[in-house]
Amino acid sequence: MKTDFHLSTTIDTNKVFLIHRSELEGRLDPFYSKPAFMELEAKVKQRSNKKLRDFIKRMAGGATPTITERDKYYAEGTDGIPFIRVQNLTTSSNLNLADIKFINLETHNGMLRRSQVTSGDLLVKITGVGRMATSSVTPDNFTGNINQHIVVVKTGDKHTSEVLAAYLNSDIGERLASRRSTGGTRPALDYPALRSIPVIYNPKIVQIANIAYKLKAQKEAEAQKLLDSIDDYLLSELGIRLPEDDFSSLEARMFYRKSRQIQGRRFDPKRYDAKSQALVDAVNSARYSVTPLKALIMHCVAGDWGYDENDIYIDSNKFERCLVIRGTEFYNRYNLRIENSRTKHRLIYKQRLKQLDIQPNDILIEKSGGSDYQPDGRVALI
Repeated sequence: MKTDFHLSTTIDTNKVFLIHRSELEGRLDPFYSKPAFMELEAKVKQRSNKKLRDFIKRMAGGATPTITERDKYYAEGTDGIPFIRVQNLTTSSNLNLADIKFINLETHNGMLRRSQVTSGDLLVKITGVGRMATSSVTPDNFTGNINQHIVVVKTGDKHTSEVLAAYLNSDIGERLASRRSTGGTRPALDYPALRSIPVIYNPKIVQIANIAYKLKAQKEAEAQKLLDSIDDYLLSELGIRLPEDDFSSLEARMFYRKSRQIQGRRFDPKRYDAKSQALVDAVNSARYSVTPLKALIMHCVAGDWGYDENDIYIDSNKFERCLVIRGTEFYNRYNLRIENSRTKHRLIYKQRLKQLDIQPNDILIEKSGGSDYQPDGRVALI
């Protein structure tokens, strides 16, 4: 006897849903069959019956030569072949070559011969956290290669690659790609899944995307101008005038202090040099009362690196897997950037997590690992 069953209207159908057996296709897992994905794909199929495979002449994945044999595979400066990684791909469909690495010609023509990249190729991200299927098109007169997280797609011409990149970088293309990804902590698209992505091929999307990204760049420039003015505004409101003297001369770096000035305090010159003293004097001259930071802290504890989650000797019942925030996640322009492909998850002792007691709006302070151009003490909020 057949009966109908309906979920309560108060249930979030993105998390709990029913699906008929006849509606199942492809993969047998709940993520792939989420109603939002199925509705989106149905709308796309009403507009087009094309899939990415219809535009692929040839496709190949790359590899990453071991860094331990750097001299064998890699090249210094611009003497080698550009080696494209995920961070070089952008959602604007343009390659970001600001931090490009290089491999030597022997590696390009030998170990990575099958993944060679030329002008007009479509490069697609297939593994890693963050947006799936981020795509870029190589510029004219370009020669390069790719690592294992990217595939190079030969479409036949640059214009086709540009249309496909703009589509895959759209929210529609990204969601259809994410639907086909597998894996938990590190999602991935295999070749059949990538080829099966439904595509609405409309050349107008390139112009629309270019206009949108130009507007985005303009807004970001305006926002950056405001951000750059924050320090001056804040110091002005506090009544703090930073020292303008040049402390690089030998005379400025030589000083003496009386013993009573350092008794019971840090016994090193950095704390008492002319520059540090001038900064302290500037803060003390503010129009508001000055309070030591320690007087405002209720709870302070150092972090924990934990253990590798693949360590077979770890008793998982005593540990919890969680994201570990490092200095590399501190984003100098804003707050934290933890959606990149280099985030780390580790096993942390549960009792230690209780001691950390991390809560929303807690302050994180980078206490080590700085440099002359990026000093310690950077701050972020949870």
